[in-house]
Amino acid sequence: LSRLTLYAASPLFNPTNDKSKWQKAADAAAVFTLNGDRGYSLFPDYKTLFNSNSGAAQNEIIFARNFTTATSHAAPPNNLGRRYGAYGGWWASNGPSQNLVDDYDMINGEPAFIWNGNVKTVNPASGYNPARPYYNRDPRFEATIIHDSTIYHGDTLFMWVTSDGNKFGYDSWKQSSDNPRSSYWMKKFMPEAQPISFNERYTIPWPHIRLAEIYLNYAEAMFELGDEPKCREYINKVRARVGMPGIPNTVTGEALRQRLYNERRIELAFEGHRFFDIRRWKIANIIENRPIYGMDVIKNLTTGVSTYTPVLLLQKNAYQDKMNLLPVERAEVQRTNPDLQTPGW
Repeated sequence: LSRLTLYAASPLFNPTNDKSKWQKAADAAAVFTLNGDRGYSLFPDYKTLFNSNSGAAQNEIIFARNFTTATSHAAPPNNLGRRYGAYGGWWASNGPSQNLVDDYDMINGEPAFIWNGNVKTVNPASGYNPARPYYNRDPRFEATIIHDSTIYHGDTLFMWVTSDGNKFGYDSWKQSSDNPRSSYWMKKFMPEAQPISFNERYTIPWPHIRLAEIYLNYAEAMFELGDEPKCREYINKVRARVGMPGIPNTVTGEALRQRLYNERRIELAFEGHRFFDIRRWKIANIIENRPIYGMDVIKNLTTGVSTYTPVLLLQKNAYQDKMNLLPVERAEVQRTNPDLQTPGW
């Protein structure tokens, strides 16, 4: 109900910004926040919340899809076993973008980058260093994304190619279809207690709803009702779990809204929220039309120094407003009434 009322109050479904709808969203989340969280609590370790089998993390997960060995799921990136690139013959379909990586705050609580329209610049207060782009980031970054020099399953994983053009491994990572073009893999939901193999079966639960989402739902509703201190309080509860500084009281108005939006992007990454969030906020026409970037990592074997250069992977999409809503299946429209189709489709 918390998610349903939040969506109903959002700009896509509430063009007049009816505050009573935001109050319903706040009330639905308050069933937890004003009642001792109904016995739930934030699991102290963000990383193991998503890579452990059913059990320990359930004090945060309110509603989940659990798996047994008979109904398990696979985690097949066998290429993780190759330190300098993958062997050929499979396919990479798991490549987080540089866009997502850039949205993780620095450990001092500052955003690494500042957006002005579609122009992005380094935030001088953040301490971000382009030569060490993964250093001193929000701990959720390391828990969510595998990057160049990540230690995973006891091995250091490299994403680089050599500056002189020599190849390492069975294939260069730029040639092999096993490695993502972005130079990143998803770490969230990937088990560390079991081997990564097609032959392994995994029972990590899929969280449909967890307490952190309820907190962020409540924060958003309270912001739209004008209670910015309460909004910051519940954002900061989520950030405190991973040791991140709170959003300061000096961040207000639209700046606070943008920090809230980004907090959902980071905290709920790869949990199926972002697609719907940017549409209900009616900002998909901005976000989806930005180019998609990855990272080129080039290593000089003489000096041992790697350079990191963002690289364009996909030019902007032609996003249209009709894409804020999904179309009704054509066969259903033809079978019933053509006027039932979603506007624009």
